[in-house]
This record gives sequence, C-alpha cells and structure tokens, in this order.
Amino acid sequence: MKAHLVSLVLGVGGAALPALGEPLPMEVRQVVIRAPEMEVIRLMVGPKKTDAERVVELRRAVKEGRASVISDVSSAADDGGRVSVKSGQLAWMPSELDQEMDRLFMVPTAFEERFIGTSLECELQAWGPPATESKISAQWVTRYAPRGPETVLWPTSWLDVYDRKTNQLTDKAVHGWLDWRDLFEESVVCGVILESGEPKILAVMPPGDQVWPGDRKGRWLDVFIAEAQLPGLPKRPVTAEKAAMGNHTWVYGLALDSKAALALMRARQPAEDAGLLQRLMAQVEEGRARMVLCAGSAQVQGQRGQLVSTRWHEYPTEMPSIPSAWEARAVGTNLEMDGGALSLRQAIAAPARSEWKLALDVPEAIMWQPRFRDFQIQTEAGASPGTQLLSVMQVPEVMQGEGLPKDETLLVFSQREGPGWPEAPAPKPGYEAEIMVFEIPVSEEAEWQAAAVGKWGQPDTRRLQALVDSAQSGQRPLVAHVMLQLQGGMQATVGITEDYPTATEFDPPHRDGSPRMRPTALETLPVGSRWELDLNDENLSVAEDPHLLLTHTFLHSTARPLEPGLKETLAISADPEAEYPGAPHLVETWSEGSLKLVPGQVRCLGLRRPPGSASNVRHVAFIQVRELVP
Repeated sequence: MKAHLVSLVLGVGGAALPALGEPLPMEVRQVVIRAPEMEVIRLMVGPKKTDAERVVELRRAVKEGRASVISDVSSAADDGGRVSVKSGQLAWMPSELDQEMDRLFMVPTAFEERFIGTSLECELQAWGPPATESKISAQWVTRYAPRGPETVLWPTSWLDVYDRKTNQLTDKAVHGWLDWRDLFEESVVCGVILESGEPKILAVMPPGDQVWPGDRKGRWLDVFIAEAQLPGLPKRPVTAEKAAMGNHTWVYGLALDSKAALALMRARQPAEDAGLLQRLMAQVEEGRARMVLCAGSAQVQGQRGQLVSTRWHEYPTEMPSIPSAWEARAVGTNLEMDGGALSLRQAIAAPARSEWKLALDVPEAIMWQPRFRDFQIQTEAGASPGTQLLSVMQVPEVMQGEGLPKDETLLVFSQREGPGWPEAPAPKPGYEAEIMVFEIPVSEEAEWQAAAVGKWGQPDTRRLQALVDSAQSGQRPLVAHVMLQLQGGMQATVGITEDYPTATEFDPPHRDGSPRMRPTALETLPVGSRWELDLNDENLSVAEDPHLLLTHTFLHSTARPLEPGLKETLAISADPEAEYPGAPHLVETWSEGSLKLVPGQVRCLGLRRPPGSASNVRHVAFIQVRELVP
C-alpha cells in the first residue's frame, strides 16, 4: 500500500491583476520562519519588543544561517477583501481497505485527497484615516504541512485460516505488516489587527513533528508572520518602532526536578511571576530545566483563536489485529483561547505502546495499540496583560519511563502582552487552587487521627510545612502535586494522563484447547492525575463569615494497569464461570462538594490507605486556595 505524491501548485494569488485605470488591490503575504527555540523565546520573554523589531531579528537569523524561511505565500485580495491561496502538493491516501483474511491481503478500495503545503484564507477590512495610519482587521485561517506523510508499520495477524478448496478450518495462522501513514499539520485560526505595511507575528508554535519522531537536531519554533499592504500607502520600513504593542498570548511549559519545583513554589510570590519565568529560562539554557512547550498567537477581543501543531497518528480501533477501522489522535499542541479562557492539550512524549500476544504457537502474531501521554488545561485565567504561573503538575510515578524522565514537575505560564482592550470589563480577582498528596508510614496514622484539626486549621498549615520539608529532604514521598489558576464562578480542569488501552471483547478460539485468541474491542483508561474544580466566590464579600465554596474531584492512579497475558486469558476463556477482569485501574479519589475555605488557609482533606498498595503506608492530602489581586 503506497501513497503517491503529485506536485501541484494550486495557486499563488487570490485575485486577477487589475485592468488599467482600476484601483490596485490590497497585497497580502504570509511567511513562516523556523528558528532555534530559545532564540525565539528570548525575543518574547526578554525586554519588550514590537513585532516589527522581532521580525528584524528573525530575518537577521535567516541571513546568518541560524534560521530558515520554510513557507512564503502572497496574494492580491479580491474586491471583497478576500484571499484564498494554496501552494503545495496533493497526496492520495488510502481510506478504506478490503480484507482478504486467509491470505492477509489488505487492498485499498477508496482514497482521500490530502493537501501537503501551505493554504491561506482570510477576509480583510481596512479602516482608520487612510492619510495617516490605516489598520486592517483580518480573519486569518492558515494551514501548513511541515513534511510529507510518515510511514507507520502495524502488525497484522489472522489466526483462523481456512482451506480455499475444502473450506475447512486449518491449523495455520498468517502474520504480516501493514504500511499506514501519519500526517503532520500546523494551523492557525484567529482574528488579527494589521497595520498597512508592517509585519505582524500571527503565531508561534513548535514544528508539527517536534514531539514525534523528534529526529531533527535541536529544538525549533515556527513563527508565522502576516503582512498586508494597502494601495497608495508607502510601505513601512521594517525597522520602524511602534509605541503600542499588539495583543498576543504566549504559553510556555517547562519541566524541572520535582524537589526544585517544590522549593520554587514555597518561595514564589505571584506578583513576581515574570521574573520567575526569566530565571527558569536561564535554567533551561544552563541545562537545569527543559522546555516542553512554547506556543501562542495574536488575539482580538471577542474572537476565539486556535492553533494546532501536531502529528496526526492513525491507529486501528476495530479488530485491531487485522484493521477494519481507524482513528486519528493529535500528538503535539492544541491551544484554544477566547479572551481569558484557555484550553490546552500538549503531548509530553511520543506515544508508548501496549502489546498483546495472540498465539502461543505463533510467537510473531502480535497486536499493538498506542498509549498517548499528554497534559490538559481548561480554565478561565483572566485577560489582563502580564505573566502568570498558570499551572503546576507533578508527573505521576505511573507515567514515568519510556521517554519521560523520573521525578519531574511541569510548570505552565501564560504571558499576555499588549495594551489590553479598552472595551474589556474590569478584571476580576483570580484564584490559585493547589492540592498536595503525601505518603506517610502507617505507624504515624494514630498520631494524625488524634491530632485536633481547627476550623480553618493552623495545625494544618504547620503539618503541611513539616511534610513539605520532609519531601524536600527525601524522607516522605510527595505522590501528587497539582496547582491551577482559575476564576470564581467558573469550572476548570487540569490533568496529566496516559491513555491505557484494555481489551473488553475477544474472538474466542473455535476449538477447545486452541492456543490463540485476539482482542476485538478496546476501551481506554486515563492513568495519571486529573482534577476537576468548580469555585464559588459569591460569599467572599459578605460581612459575616466570608468564605469560598469549592466543589472538586481529584483522581490519582496509584498503579499501572496490568492486563492478563495470553495464557491467563485462555484459562479464563476455558472456565465458564470466570469473567475477564481487564486491566484493573487503581484510582485514589479525593472529592468534596461545597468545601468551605478561606483564601490563603490550608485544609487537610484526611488520611486514607491508597488502593492496591502495601498496608504499611497511608496517603494524606492538603488543599489551599489563594486569592490573586488583579
């Protein structure tokens, strides 16, 4: 099964040239520059620069060979201010297969057209005094494929081969490999305000293949630059400085040692998050921390924006050992923003893999399924300019390994720059909710249960500080640590998980004692940590008993799911009274409805035995909500 790439230029202009005497059309251009990751970040996190100044630096990096232009399209807008342009190739990819089981043939019977290159569609509207400074409102939709399809090999097996002449079942099994394809995508959908003749940074994102396969040396960022030129106005010098900056939101994700992150959180002052981010970037360059994510885009009030940079990994879902249906999952970055609302899903490593043995007598007969690993944030963090620590997530122990370093914590920052929006409502106070779960020996259980816990718990504060000290010294494990910024009256979610597939249905053997069996249906177990919150701050301003009400559920996996092997599965199948257990998912749940809290004070959630663990340990959890002054 092969995909043939056919070179086809679909267009480099959206409008015909005007006739003599007609007004000249607006000119539109989009350039994508790929530059070293930290070089781009220094332009964004360092001293404030306008987009024009940043573009000057990027073009200098191109000229000096440190960066490169990977896409450049331009067009003339039509009379309605519309642009539609494509430049690239078409690939016809198989979309349906005809299965001939006994000979293990998978013949393509239908194809889909996939575009590989750059496409741009936008609508533009000029406004403002034309003699002085013309602005252009644009609805921008662009897609860019950073590379062609990636071949993926999938094992295929058919365990019950029939004789083609007698139509009788034989003892034969066939095994082979199926070629399939993954695609790559970088896309931006957003509103943007352009100024005639001046470049605007539309978006910044990692290359679509940065997470996987990650075979390019170094780490890079792709910078999308938009520019429009109105007829009759002089082109601005690219070195021109502007007094006002454009509105952008950038999101940064960093990973560092969990003990270092814990010490950082103890000393942190939220009002100094901008300086903290700069210090962490210095640690990245020194090798003491690592970048996980840098992405963001221009923003216009009241308009939702989305950027995607990903590898679309297609994997079999129905009868996976001889596929009849496929699904696609993004492995990369998916960021959506609307004012202060933010939704982010970021892959933190290439997918791990689960494997099933299908036949005791045919060792090469196997089945694979991917295990996707990412973190997710969905919250309302406010739209005021400035830098804020958005979330903290300790990587759960059950996820460590296979490309994920041990004992790391992720810190996610948002940086909103620009003058803000005059029409925007006054910012509301925000909050930080934090939960920490520690492991203690069972010998201390009686002491904890006997200790009196006050109404709001000064004893809780002292005990939390003591446990944090012991975690930093290595005496007590910190098994879970999550923090999220959110708004009152809003629901929010944060999680870091690995999706474990587990079999739910099997194709049973046709004869007693058959050494073969294959899964035919699967479900997914989200393994890791996930926190859902709903914060009510309506009673915080009352004269008597001011407080918050928090409804939340924190789920934390205490062990990796382990699926029964083939021998165990066959034994279960042979026993008419046995039921297949699947992969047991041991989850610890901390959940309260309308938990009464005072901002800044610590609350102990209790003590319990973690599911599936040895009887000699207990888990104790603490929660705290801090108010952030706008």
